[in-house]
Amino acid sequence: MAELEKKRMDFHKDLKLQKKQIMKRVHAEIAKIQQGDDTENDNSVENASGYMGERVSVKK
Repeated sequence: MAELEKKRMDFHKDLKLQKKQIMKRVHAEIAKIQQGDDTENDNSVENASGYMGERVSVKK
């Protein structure tokens, strides 16, 4: 029985590690997408006039 419990604990530990790695990748992808959105906004028609006003970003 102790061996089965050890396997269960190891499995749980592996799942937690995988979840952590997935969350890091997801956060990196979200940051990359948001950075891409910022770049697209900088090149938009509204900004083509040369206006350099204060930029306000809204978190989604």
